Amino acid sequence: MLNITRNPFQHPVKEIPEELQEEFAELVNNSALKDDLRSMSIDQFWLSARNISPLIAEKAIKILTPFSSTYLCEVGFSSMLHLKTERRYRLDLESDLRCALSKKKPDLCKLAQRHQPSH
Repeated sequence: MLNITRNPFQHPVKEIPEELQEEFAELVNNSALKDDLRSMSIDQFWLSARNISPLIAEKAIKILTPFSSTYLCEVGFSSMLHLKTERRYRLDLESDLRCALSKKKPDLCKLAQRHQPSH
């Protein structure tokens, strides 16, 4: 099932368990989903495929979930170790860690303009 999770369009229907073959055939013959796989991340693809193939998508999402949660844990731990140096060991990590793990990029020019003293 792991290989099918990566790219379902490369596998024949006969390799799928019999109870899922009909649903899988619908999935691999859907050209819109084929385009989605090229343009989306694998987890986004399977979330969008739930409407057409709910059973297969659910199995794929269960396979993918441990990887993403383990990865996020490792990223968080690495960020914490980077922040907790000898010089900064007394700092409260909560705010710094939230900034380090955020995917949003701050608009530094806008922030600097807000904090410039007026003359």
